[in-house]
Order: sequence, then C-alpha cells, then structure tokens
Amino acid sequence: MLEQVAEDTPSRVRPGLYLGSIEALSHISALGITHVLSLGPSPEQAGFELHNVAHLRIDVLDTEEANLLQFLDRCCAFVESGLAAGSGAVLVHCHAGMSRSAAAVVAYLSRTEGLSVSEALQSVRAQHAHANPNYGFMQQLELYQEMGCKLVPSNAAYKRFNLQQL
Repeated sequence: MLEQVAEDTPSRVRPGLYLGSIEALSHISALGITHVLSLGPSPEQAGFELHNVAHLRIDVLDTEEANLLQFLDRCCAFVESGLAAGSGAVLVHCHAGMSRSAAAVVAYLSRTEGLSVSEALQSVRAQHAHANPNYGFMQQLELYQEMGCKLVPSNAAYKRFNLQQL
C-alpha cells in the first residue's frame, strides 16, 4: 500500500509540539526540535545524535490490526519529557503524518489536557488537517481514554483487547 505524504512542513499543534510526515525531519534544526518520536519503520536514524536530538522509535504499522495501544504510555511520556525540557520542541512523525503520529498526539492531548478523543482529534485537525488515525487506532484511543489515559492491565476491556491481539 502506497501512502500519500501529507506535507513536508510539520504543523505546530501546541507550543513546542509538532506533527508531521517523514519529510518533516528536514526541519528539525530550523524549528529547534530536541526530541523526535518516530512511529513506524524508519529510515536510517544516524544524525539525531549529531544534532543532539533525543529519539524514540516505535515500530508499529499503520493497519487497523496494529497494536499502538501498548506504546501510548511510552509515547506520551517521551513527549512530556521533551516539552518539560523547557526550551526544546518535540516532533511526532510517521511516514505520511496522518494516522500513527496523529493518534499519538491525540493520546497525548487526551492525557495532558483531559480532552475526549474526538475533542483532541478536532484540535489536532485544526492545525494539521491531514490528521486521520485509522479505525483501529481510534478504537484503541477510546480504550486508552476509558482507562484514564494510562494502561491498566486489570481493565476488562483491555484484557479483551489483548486477547483479540493473539
């Protein structure tokens, strides 16, 4: 499946928080990006260290069956740490800047601002019109919110979700 790339310039979703495609990586120096969260199989990661950029890669496919939920706490914590650095900025990206990265930013906004999934997605789309998490990710975001925006292994719905992943 060939994915269309949304645009090369990342969108500013919140102060210090950017969302974009793989092409957005060319803007890390200009935007003062100090942390990069990459979702999906990424190209060579060499160079992040040279620019003193912290990097977290989450290897998840953009399919409705993919389990992004298991990584959402880690994604949110990485974004939080990047923004807590004060003068830094965080870029969250996937290949096209539409589904995986948008889902991670929606999870972060739900967790930190108490927004519903639909409110967070609407807020993201106001800045990044191409944001469109796939149906499976949307279901996982709803479950994440149901658990209080953190993974709760004892949650019955989470247990059912994990059984379906087998």
